[in-house]
Amino acid sequence: MRPGRGLLVAGALRVGGGGAGRRRPRGSGFRGSSFHCVTDSRDAVDEVMRAAAAAGGTVVKEAAAAGWGGYFGYFSDPDGYLWKVTTAA
Repeated sequence: MRPGRGLLVAGALRVGGGGAGRRRPRGSGFRGSSFHCVTDSRDAVDEVMRAAAAAGGTVVKEAAAAGWGGYFGYFSDPDGYLWKVTTAA
């Protein structure tokens, strides 16, 4: 990804962990914030998802068409942060 081209940092909340007595495995659920990578095409979404998995990320939701007409998927990075990769195309 190139700075200034499709990267929106919407938050920095870890997916794993949780409060006292509420431990969750990394990448197991949405905790209120995520990082978003907005791309120009469905092919670009798939490319980012493949690159994330190759770099040690875990695919949480495979990229697929959305009811609103877009296309998106989620992965958790090695530190447990949730990323949404999306396009409106």
